Amino acid sequence: MPDELDGAQVLLARFLQEEVTTGVRAKICDLVATRPKELTRHEFNFNVFDLLLDFEDGVAVIHDILAGPEDTAGTERVPIGSFLSSLDCPPSDKLLSRQAPTDET
Repeated sequence: MPDELDGAQVLLARFLQEEVTTGVRAKICDLVATRPKELTRHEFNFNVFDLLLDFEDGVAVIHDILAGPEDTAGTERVPIGSFLSSLDCPPSDKLLSRQAPTDET
């Protein structure tokens, strides 16, 4: 299992390094800040990665589109709050009602 976790961290790090620009960050953060409650899922298609924000389940799914369909290391599920924090998105009350509260001290 530790190998899977290490791979997951690498995929998220690659997404942040290879795909996230000021414009991409703004697009994702703006969607979260302004999303209507009835929008439960939204998909972004970028150059190397597809990103699914699943507000209902509270996860961001990052998929490396260059990975083969059998390559399970090509997909990563990250808690949506952690994902948005990694993008430095401002906190939003529009995430989801089912998400566990974060402990901010």
